[in-house]
Amino acid sequence: MEFDKAMGGASIATYVGDIMAAREVLLYTLGTAFLIGFVYLVVLRILGGPIIYISIVAIIGGMAYGGWMLYAEA
Repeated sequence: MEFDKAMGGASIATYVGDIMAAREVLLYTLGTAFLIGFVYLVVLRILGGPIIYISIVAIIGGMAYGGWMLYAEA
């Protein structure tokens, strides 16, 4: 009885029934998440190197620009 009060008055059977009623939507969601994750990993594997090198060059360029701006203002 204490467990039911802690769970908002609903029983485990209610939760299982809700999950069973929504199982089709949950399966579509699970499949979509897996597919999007897989595509993301493939894209990251292909573009990971260029993204890292572009980030490094952008950081170095931004620091050089910031240094030049500080020098020009001083």
